[in-house]
Amino acid sequence: MKNIILTIISLSTLTIHTYAKVPVDENDIYLGAGFAIQSADKLDSGLGLILKGGFPFKNLKDGPGNLGVEAEFTHSIISPSKGSYEVDFSTLGGYATYTYEFTEDFYAKGRAGMVYYSVDKSSYGNDGMEVSVGIGAGYQFSENINFYIDHTVTDELSNFSLGAEYKFKGLR
Repeated sequence: MKNIILTIISLSTLTIHTYAKVPVDENDIYLGAGFAIQSADKLDSGLGLILKGGFPFKNLKDGPGNLGVEAEFTHSIISPSKGSYEVDFSTLGGYATYTYEFTEDFYAKGRAGMVYYSVDKSSYGNDGMEVSVGIGAGYQFSENINFYIDHTVTDELSNFSLGAEYKFKGLR
């Protein structure tokens, strides 16, 4: 009798899980890295390193796009400057994203969120939080690798970036 009850509970749990499951290929966690041309008010551009990660959610209406979340860290490796005046900055952002798939290989992505920034100027430092928005596009090179280009701005900072993302299949 005990085995029958355990079997019924196990089968019930599997059935509920089947209906609640979202296809894995729609929910691949990705990590990426790239380089950004960094611009700050009235300074010549610098070069930054970008590290990012994200998670797209399945579109609930089976359309061509997906909502998702993304986190991104940037840091200056060649500082934006003007003469001897240099600005190093680092940012850590959290974004809500919308990815629209034109084909299986090409997509566009918009994002909006909040960014914490830390600026180290020649004479003093500054940090704070700002709203950030961005738009970009990408190409799915293989099942696991995407190449992307995007432009992200805040009130005072701007990144134009190129990079690659790697999708980890089946982690969820």
